[in-house]
Amino acid sequence: MAVSDDKWIGFFEKDAQRKYALKEAELKNAYDLEAKKLDFRAKELELESRRLDIEAKRLHIPLDEFNHLI
Repeated sequence: MAVSDDKWIGFFEKDAQRKYALKEAELKNAYDLEAKKLDFRAKELELESRRLDIEAKRLHIPLDEFNHLI
């Protein structure tokens, strides 16, 4: 039984749409993961900054001078 050209075109279009949607979802997941990594890194840096500030206050050293000691 022969399949018409229109049906083949329809199959290929649906397959292409499915592949495009899958690739789009993969990219979105990758971007979301990278955004979470960047947010986590920013929080790590903020905590490190606070730790240095607390340590500088404990040692009674101005923060600018303390940064040079590291």
